[in-house]
Amino acid sequence: MDPVDPMMSGSAWLAAAGASASPRVLEFGAIMQEYQGVMQDTTTLSDRRQVSNDIFVGLNVLAFTGMGALFVSSHLTSWWTAEIFAVLTLAMWALDATWASLIGRYRRLINVRIRYLEALEEALHRTGLFTNVTVSPERSRDPAAVTRGVYTLERQTFYGNKRGLGIGRRERLVIVIFMVAFGLAAAGVGIATYLVTSGVVPKVTL
Repeated sequence: MDPVDPMMSGSAWLAAAGASASPRVLEFGAIMQEYQGVMQDTTTLSDRRQVSNDIFVGLNVLAFTGMGALFVSSHLTSWWTAEIFAVLTLAMWALDATWASLIGRYRRLINVRIRYLEALEEALHRTGLFTNVTVSPERSRDPAAVTRGVYTLERQTFYGNKRGLGIGRRERLVIVIFMVAFGLAAAGVGIATYLVTSGVVPKVTL
């Protein structure tokens, strides 16, 4: 049998190999077909995760913009501004808690699939048809990686050495920054309103 192009999809590999192919070739095609399906599903989940982040960031920025406009127009001469800030802060805290829960779920779903893809890469390697390649390092002082499979390479390059913050931690950090900022804004407006209404400082004029 002629060698089969390794760049084919798993289903095309199986079709080209035919019924007379060796068990090793058939196993490779079946694993590759599953690998490509799981990889596509992982990409879809990652896209949804990014869209969710964009939506929640936009809602937080919109809320901050509205609070800023209210702060400028109210001059803090009455408590209704502080009350609106408090209500908006509680609402955004609830929204951001939902955001944190959602990205946590996306992170777990994606991580499960990536670990499974790494296992499939190892299974492909064991067939003998998925040989190692040498990958040049990003930094010249780091050794070259000898492996096969982008997910295995990513784990060895980044997560094996625990470098920096992962994407999930950075996302949670952004959420915490938003929540702290809302709390500080509400507290600051409350204190400023008290000082203005008590006559300690003149009304805010911008």
